[in-house]
Amino acid sequence: MANELRKISVRCSHCGNLQQEPAHVLSTYCRACGEHFTVAAAKEQAAAPAAPKVGFMTRLVRTAIQRPPRKVRCYACGNTHEASGYAASTICPHCSGYIDLRNVVISNRTTRVVDTRGHLHIERAGFLNNASTICGSALIEGQINGRLYCDDLVRLSGKGRCGAEFSANKIVVEKTADLYITHPLRCAEALIRGHVAGRILCSGTVRVFKTGLLEGDVHAKAFTVDKGGAYQGNISIGRMEPPHPPTDHPGVKKGFLGPTGLPSELQTEFPLP
Repeated sequence: MANELRKISVRCSHCGNLQQEPAHVLSTYCRACGEHFTVAAAKEQAAAPAAPKVGFMTRLVRTAIQRPPRKVRCYACGNTHEASGYAASTICPHCSGYIDLRNVVISNRTTRVVDTRGHLHIERAGFLNNASTICGSALIEGQINGRLYCDDLVRLSGKGRCGAEFSANKIVVEKTADLYITHPLRCAEALIRGHVAGRILCSGTVRVFKTGLLEGDVHAKAFTVDKGGAYQGNISIGRMEPPHPPTDHPGVKKGFLGPTGLPSELQTEFPLP
């Protein structure tokens, strides 16, 4: 008897009006437009168990652990492919080359070879001395020598003299940095928040924030200095075509340079000397 008296909400298939009808009804007339319609689909939907509600913490954990696929560049052949966000390594489908995706932390003095598309962190007590280093992103708090090739972002927050040459998509000099860099910084975008002295070759915009101090020559397509920031040096705005590196350059041999090497905007305008 209780089931017969129970009512459900049904929607008219003609005008969309929502009305209450007995649970056992098979069809009815719409009280708004007067049209006849069946309510079997509405009954099935009402009888179906409601989906359990997901709590806030569950949604937060699901969001935190989800790792979308990532694009990986192979420096042996220069091609890019997609790898799982959970993978620790991958194989290039074009040349079958092994690609490491793990993060690397340098906490002491070392000459180890770093070739990963993961994150490189050189701590304040760390010193990486190697001819060439490859990473996906980097935070440099300590010291590094040689050439650093980075697909994405390099953050510099160390102090003192730096003998490395950086090539990255984006370079950020943090507020805590006080650096003298002997080799050019090559990038598509440079953000200066601390103190840095050196030459910048940028295919995009160089911006000096109000806490920043930049000393040295700048070659870029755009250059801005916020109120409170300081710059001393020579500025060259526009596209430049310096001579290309020799064919025996190690960057050419390993695929760092050329039409399929590091960010394409860096290859034609600012090749390594």
